[in-house]
Amino acid sequence: MNREAPGTPGTRPTSPTSPAPTRIDRPPMSSAIPEVTHGAVGDRSVPAPPEAGHSPPPPWANTPAYRVYSVLAALAGAASLALTVRFPGQVLPTSTVYVAGCVVVLVVVTTLILRGVRVPGTLVGDLPEALLTTPLLAVAPHWGYVVATVAVTLWTCLRWRLTPLDTTFNVGIAAISSAAATGAYHLTGGAAPHQMAWPVVVAALAGVLTQYALSEVAVWIGCVLDGKREHAPTLTSSVTRVVPQLMAIGLASCSVALGAQGTPLGALLGHALLAIVLVHLSVQGRSANQRWIAEQLYTASERLRSQTEVDDVPHVLAEELATLWQTHDWVVTEQPSRGQEAYRIGEDQYIALAPGRAVLPGPTRQASAALVDTAAEVRRSLEFERELRWRATRDALTGLGNRHRLWDALDERLPAAGRGAPLVLMSLDLDTFKAINDTYGHTVGDHLLVAVARRLTEHCAPEDVLARMAGDEFVILSDAAEPGEAVRRAQVLQHAISEPFTLDQNVVNVTCSIGVHHVCQPTTRANALSAADAALTRAKKSGRGTVTMATQEIVLEARRLLRLDAELRAAMHHGEFTLHYQPIVDAASGEAFAVEALLRWEREGVVQMSPGEFVPYAEESGLISTIGLWVMRRACLQVNAWNRANRPDRPLRVTVNISTVHIAQPTFVDDVRQILEDIGFPPELLILEVTETFATLDLAASVCIGTALSEVGVSLWLDDFGTGYSSLEYLRQLPVEVVKLDRSFLTDISTDPGARRFIASIVQLCRSIGREPLAEGVEQEQQRQVLLDLGCSAMQGYLFARPVPVEHLVDAVRPLPPQARDADGGRTA
Repeated sequence: MNREAPGTPGTRPTSPTSPAPTRIDRPPMSSAIPEVTHGAVGDRSVPAPPEAGHSPPPPWANTPAYRVYSVLAALAGAASLALTVRFPGQVLPTSTVYVAGCVVVLVVVTTLILRGVRVPGTLVGDLPEALLTTPLLAVAPHWGYVVATVAVTLWTCLRWRLTPLDTTFNVGIAAISSAAATGAYHLTGGAAPHQMAWPVVVAALAGVLTQYALSEVAVWIGCVLDGKREHAPTLTSSVTRVVPQLMAIGLASCSVALGAQGTPLGALLGHALLAIVLVHLSVQGRSANQRWIAEQLYTASERLRSQTEVDDVPHVLAEELATLWQTHDWVVTEQPSRGQEAYRIGEDQYIALAPGRAVLPGPTRQASAALVDTAAEVRRSLEFERELRWRATRDALTGLGNRHRLWDALDERLPAAGRGAPLVLMSLDLDTFKAINDTYGHTVGDHLLVAVARRLTEHCAPEDVLARMAGDEFVILSDAAEPGEAVRRAQVLQHAISEPFTLDQNVVNVTCSIGVHHVCQPTTRANALSAADAALTRAKKSGRGTVTMATQEIVLEARRLLRLDAELRAAMHHGEFTLHYQPIVDAASGEAFAVEALLRWEREGVVQMSPGEFVPYAEESGLISTIGLWVMRRACLQVNAWNRANRPDRPLRVTVNISTVHIAQPTFVDDVRQILEDIGFPPELLILEVTETFATLDLAASVCIGTALSEVGVSLWLDDFGTGYSSLEYLRQLPVEVVKLDRSFLTDISTDPGARRFIASIVQLCRSIGREPLAEGVEQEQQRQVLLDLGCSAMQGYLFARPVPVEHLVDAVRPLPPQARDADGGRTA
């Protein structure tokens, strides 16, 4: 009989010319939850693994197959008994009616087994063909057996819609193997067709063994020629298939031989024996099949749950479904064929497979449905994990990589930078992004960042790594053989960014500064990023829209500033900042009316750095606000205590220098008010000195801040007038009380008439707009006298006193006669 039905382990693989859908290794999965096309009965949950050595008792009384087989056994026994009584013993062996009756009964039993009980890997799975082999081989003539075998094979191939090539192969093998079986039957000593005796059993076994062995070899050759050797039958699988066939054929031959002895008892015994064996095997096989399905479902579920990539789930699902349905090949198709088991895995996509003959359809469908549900659950979990991983390495606004994505790429590629794979790291920052945000709003600002990211992506290679670090700062990691090539790439990006952007009907122009670091030797991620950042900082200091290549000098300067930042923070923490005070006097009387608080950084009595060195960096790093508030609070505390102890009736005012960066903070006025309230310091005694860089703020904003401070009661002085952004309009509108003339104007005032006229015009200008002039840096008596003659009496400088700690302030503010001033050149403490 035909051994090459589709879906069985011995099936010849589909020919390349077959019109069946193309098999793929990893079918794509849709975002839709998989749906099972077959309705499943009962719970779809994955069962627990069966206990070792335990098997449930066969359900003898509750199995429909048992009842059917019992009725068939009774009918077979009755038919055999009637035939025995009807014909004499001498005639019965040659009676065609008897043999035909046996064949009919066995055909009915076989059909029921084939459709009702399909048990893979058991005797019953191979009984349908085996039960028909002995009667046909023993009764039909030589050519009749060959014709019957070819006819059944052809019908099976047409039923499974095999290709013409596969049909020809299977029919040819059936003809050759059946002819060999008849030859082996007669060579073994098989009796004539009209003699049913025990030698027939041995001859039939030899014939069938020859037929199936030849069939297995033919299938193996066909698989090898098709290039699908993995589907070819092995020795173990062939023995597993042939031995149950031989056992089933032996049972059938014994039954027919016993029935042919001519006695009612022999006929009844033979058919009863066959019926009982079939019932036992079927029930035992069904129970074993259910245990096998449970074990397979548990194993398949565990394999699915062990997957780490979502794209592997469909492939594993298809393999496990094929195992459940006892088939090798599976396809992904939009339209499953008739007779295929199909399971939906996406939008108009199915895993379709041809089930093997020896399976239980009901339990297998139920297990398959549970397995598909498990795959859907695993897939959703893996997709969620993949989404989390994507979010962990991606910028939510632009879709570019984030700093973690860049760090991973740097850790991977930097070690190879010195082995013929140089890299370029570009740090890019938009120059006027804050102004755009303030002008158009944050929505337009976000759209600009997205547009910049898109434009950068368009001008970078696919293998480049783009990341948004924070705000408007981007980093590009690329390959570059030479530093010149790296600079050219940066200039291309800079030119691309400088093109206008149209955002929400607004045309926005923006430039960018780029720091470039060419990596030609192995280095660490921190060193590479710090070098690129140092180059970017230098580029921004050089002006907008510039490209700067990182050099050793730039990197060392950046590291020095980084150390300075750490040292400044440590100085704040350990209390290394102190204040000295320099009196401001009325030169006409020599009496001090205010003191200026001057910051000093000392460690164990040693000055670490002058304010002119560390204050500019503190302004860049943002520490200036913390330092400025500390100076203000400390000065108010010390001067307040000094006034109470020394001049309660004529308290000194104190001036504190405030950075433009600090005074522009939104909370500055509130911070000043809070300090005054905490200390109980009179607001009219506090003076805040700002430089002309205050003019770099919007004039309206500057006036607003000055007005708010005036409402608190705090005065505003303008320091270093004439050295920065001097503007008469600014001087007129800003509510300042005093204008301090820079010491550079006093250098030649005693000897140069032009310098005296210049100072006189400034003094007159200040008086004309209601501002009081104050000269700082007075060191000579001649300078004091000229300034007094020009009408400027408020002075400050070494001529009167040097900066001193608060403990020596009493001596510093005591007036000195002119003779003492001339002799000392200034008072020291």
